[in-house]
Amino acid sequence: MTHRLVLALGLVLIVLPAPARADITVCNTTCPSGYHLTSVACSTTSCPGSCPNQGICAQNTGNSFTMCGGPCPSGYYLFSTACSTSSCPGGCPNQGVCNKVQGTMFTMCGGPCPSGYYLSSTACSTSSCPGSCQNQGVCKQVAGTSFTMCGGPCPAGYHATGSACSLASCSGPCNNETICTHN
Repeated sequence: MTHRLVLALGLVLIVLPAPARADITVCNTTCPSGYHLTSVACSTTSCPGSCPNQGICAQNTGNSFTMCGGPCPSGYYLFSTACSTSSCPGGCPNQGVCNKVQGTMFTMCGGPCPSGYYLSSTACSTSSCPGSCQNQGVCKQVAGTSFTMCGGPCPAGYHATGSACSLASCSGPCNNETICTHN
């Protein structure tokens, strides 16, 4: 009688998520593409020059992040400003809260609205945004057969069919609104 030994190997596939990229440290305060400055530090042994001479950079990911300075990177808009003299250089406000561009409407500090959106009105918030009023813009997603926007020119695919005056919605002198119609 012949005995046969059968060895069965079971293969188990384990999928591990890729680790999140860690923050990186750079000499100076300029982060590489795809990263934003989160804080500054001083290292006379690692980096040349006067302090602060190091930057801590984080990857541009997620729906929102806080960065030193600005402007917000592509795909994000400046939602509000803040102050941190311990983390970021310069006078206050020296931080920006950047939100991901998404949805049909959002309010941002300053402008212009990102591609695919138009400035529908202006507002004022001296607590959230720097500068004098009207320092906020309400951005709406470009859609429909026509819409009225503050300023101009009309976005791609639309043309101006008239102008209007709205001191309540848009800043500046009259004829400060443009009526845009789909081509």
